[in-house]
Parts: sequence; structure tokens; C-alpha cells
Amino acid sequence: MFRRKLKESATNDPYDLVVIGAGFSGAFTTAEACSELGSQAKIALIDSHGLLSPQSSSQNECFKMHTGLHYISDRTTAEICLRNSVEMANAFYEFILDKDNDHAPSRRGRHYIMNNSHPVSYVQSECENLRLLYAELLKEFPNARKVFGEPKDFITYLSPQDYSYIASDIPFTNEEGLVESTHISIGIETPECQIDPKRFQEYFNTVFAQNQKKKILDLLYGRTVTQIHHAEDFIGYVVDTIRFDASTEKFVQETLATKSIINCAWQNIDGIDSTVNFHHNDRRPSTIRAKLLVKAKMPPSLASMNTCIFSAGPHVSLTRIPSDVKSAETDPTGNLLVTFEPETNLGHFPSGTPLYKIEDERLRKLIARPTSSSDLSIQQTELANVSQRIMDGAAQYVPDLKDAAILGHGIGFVKIFADTTSGNRYLYESTSPIHQRREDGIQERSLCYISFSGMKMTYSFQAAQKVVGMQQQQLAIRETLETFLKEIMLRLRSFEGTQEYKIRSALRYSLREYLLNSLQKITVASPHSEDSENILKTWQRTIDVDQIALQYSEQLAKHRVSICLR
Repeated sequence: MFRRKLKESATNDPYDLVVIGAGFSGAFTTAEACSELGSQAKIALIDSHGLLSPQSSSQNECFKMHTGLHYISDRTTAEICLRNSVEMANAFYEFILDKDNDHAPSRRGRHYIMNNSHPVSYVQSECENLRLLYAELLKEFPNARKVFGEPKDFITYLSPQDYSYIASDIPFTNEEGLVESTHISIGIETPECQIDPKRFQEYFNTVFAQNQKKKILDLLYGRTVTQIHHAEDFIGYVVDTIRFDASTEKFVQETLATKSIINCAWQNIDGIDSTVNFHHNDRRPSTIRAKLLVKAKMPPSLASMNTCIFSAGPHVSLTRIPSDVKSAETDPTGNLLVTFEPETNLGHFPSGTPLYKIEDERLRKLIARPTSSSDLSIQQTELANVSQRIMDGAAQYVPDLKDAAILGHGIGFVKIFADTTSGNRYLYESTSPIHQRREDGIQERSLCYISFSGMKMTYSFQAAQKVVGMQQQQLAIRETLETFLKEIMLRLRSFEGTQEYKIRSALRYSLREYLLNSLQKITVASPHSEDSENILKTWQRTIDVDQIALQYSEQLAKHRVSICLR
């Protein structure tokens, strides 16, 4: 009764859109929605902590505008990566680190292809393909030139003298567990840049404050979504949340209603989605890969080293990141984000699995919240051991990292639209889903409910525009559907028993499915070039409200007679 009372009070004035998650995907989506849904829109952004908070999964990344070389094993991914980075750079060229110094280490990235991966001829062919694509993209996104430079400088091939800090003979443990000797077959420099996350945080705060002032946006930080239900008296959703009230030192349950939802809660997306009974679900298999990233102090001897990625296999990445010290004069070298793939990849588990229910016992103990102080101590000790093994692995590639101080570590999550739970063998397969990022992470779960996993930071900007456009179309369908339902229910009111709460709710559900199925038939039968607005108009013309009301009246009458006979 309490839950129903909350729902009834919440549905009086529902939001047009609720965005769940305030990482990069949620922030870009909210900003886009505030711009596109109109001045009369009512939008809410929910997050357990806050905008791009330290607890956000968006913080466990390198903040790089990838130019595609990291995914040289898969041309489709490489091209998508470059296209999204160019589009984001075009819009936010002032947001990169060291924007006034084209030669700063943070402005150039290096990729080293090992001799046990791709042939040099293949690598050079793919590099030239990316150079040509970049030149084409500049015609559409000219401001990206301020970030990535001219096409002729987009790819530079290095000589061994350019990377003397890298070992010439590197031990590599192959898939069979045998150690073999490897070396760099070709080195490439490209203008991969890093964005300044603090600038983005300031930008989003400014945009959100403006929309709060216009009464368009509510920021509901410090709230955790516990469950989502289909609304019973209108087409939409009811969101149950919980927050901690510091004044009373108690947890408070709060409920809000909305016409639509875009779920951007990253690794928590599937867990939240699983609380809803979807009727038109996107059931593509997906897996979460857990990764441990080590933050280390950059040794002074490597002060001029660029970000380095040893690509096309389970190797190493060394990403330069700013230190926590504000002044570059105080700390000119900065820090490194280090991965060593055989150790960094902690394991895989099916999307939607709560961390404490992960079947892999080692993985569960490493990433789930400990239930006791002794478990916490064991977890921290093992994570410290893995961190050290990551640094030892990286030092095999760059010997000067041998004595680099470990400053901390973070666990990141990568979503893969495939089943990779069988283990790390996928690391050794250049064509495996682990080495691809073709998906934009958008899944239409049901009418006006979209899940949006930002597959990479640079994908989030472009994909946010797409997901808001999709939701606008869904809201247009919803408004038409709600109008039909109200008219049909009005005609059915005179029928005995339809005022009963359970019957009315079941009727709305049945009618909604009937109407949506009729729209689906028209959509499937329409040419691919057909405009969605025309499809909607065609659908409206096919609906005979009186005929549907009569049909359902007859069905209800038969149903009531059968109940009486029983």
C-alpha cells in the first residue's frame, strides 16, 4: 500500500525523461536532451554520487581521443574510433590537455607493433587508410585540425633511435604458456590527445546550472536506483530510489515517475534493467570484462616519453596522465596509467550479474565489496600483488619502470557484446570481440526505455545525439499511444467492471501491446527510406478507436461470463 501510494503521488506530474548515471555518457545525454526536448521539457539526472565523480566508471580510463591505431586488428573499429574522436575534437578542441603546445607528450601517442602480431605491410596499409579517412573527415569537421593537425603529419613512422628507452629483446608468454623472445617490428606516432576531465566537469556544471535555472533540469545526486516499474495509470515508468539523509542519519526511499528513461549506469545498467519486465527487449549477449589499472609515478628519466601502447596482442599500455600537483614546475613529469594485459584483465562475467554473485571465486574476491575487515585486507593485499605484477610486466618493455613508485590502482569495466566468459584466451586472438569496439552501446529495451553503455568516452558524444533523437521518436509514439488509450478507455467505461483497478490496469497493458504491434507491422512493411513521421501518420490513420473499443468490450463480456460459469 505504501509503494502504491508513492506511485500515485509520483505520477501526477511525471518527468519527460530520466537519465540514470552521470558519467560521460549520462552527462552528454542530459546536455543533449536539455537542448533538444524543448523549453517545456522536464528532465532529471540521477546518480549515486555526482557528476563525473571519483566513484564513476568514467574516472577509470585514460581520457584519450583515440585515432584508431589501438584497434589496428579491426578496420571497422579503427574507423569508428577515429570518426568519433574527430567529431568530439571538432566540438571540444579547447578541452584538450596542453592545447597550446603541439609537441607536448600528452599531444602525441605512440603505437608499437610487435613482431609476433601483424606484418609490417599490413600495418602500413591500415595506417594509410586512417590517414586518408582523417583527411576526408576534416572536410566535415574542420576544427579537429586544431587538435590532430594536418593529414600529412597524422602518421609518422619511427626509427629505433626514437624509442631507445624500450627494451630491444622482450620476453613474451604465449597462449601455451611458453616464453618467446619478441621485439618491435614497427613504431608509429600519431596525434592522440588527452582531454582535460576537469574542464568537462566545469562545462557540464555550467550547462546544467543554466537548465536548472530554466526549470528544465533536476539534478538528483546522491540517489541510488533500486527498482523500476511500468507505470499503471499512464505510459511510462516509476523509479524507486534510496538516498542517505545526513540530517536524520537514515536512508530515505523516494519515488518519481517519468515518460521515458535512458539508462547510462555503465556496469550497473543490466542490474537496473533486470528489475523491469520488458516487453520488447534487446537480448544480445553481453559480457563485462574487469580490468585493473595501475597509477604510477613517471620516472624522471622518462619525462619526455609519449603515451605508449604495444598494440595487436596481450601486451602493455603506458598512458601519461597529469599528476595531482597543480603546478607543472613542481612536478614536470606527471604520472602514468599502466596496464599489462595478462595481469590487467582480471576476468569476465555475464552482464547484469551482481559482483557478489560472480561465479569465478578469484574474480569475485578481487572486485566485490568485502563483507568483513579481514576480507578487505585480503582483497587489498591481492590487488597490490597484481599491481606489482603489472608493473613488473611493463618493466620488461620499458626497463626504467622497474623502480617506478605505485601510487594506486583502479578497477575498470569494459562491456563486450559477445560471450567472452570462457577466459583470457580471447586476448591472443586478433579477431576476437575483445579487440573490437564496433557497438555504440545503445539498446532499445522497450517503448521509451533505452540503455546506453558508452563503449568509449569518445563514442559518448556522438552516441548521445543519436540516443536522444531515438527517444524523441519514442516520445512521439508514446503521445499518440496515450491519446488512443485514453479514448478507448473512455468508451469502455460504461462496461461493467472496467473501473476495477486490476481490470483497468490489465486492459491498458493489453491495449498498449495491441496498438504497438499494429505499429510494428506498419514499420516492417514500410520502405527503409520512409520517414518515421510518415510512418506514425500512417499508423494513426489505421486506428479505428470505436472498432477497437467494441472488440475489447466483447472480449471482456466473454471473459466475465466464463468467470461466472466457473
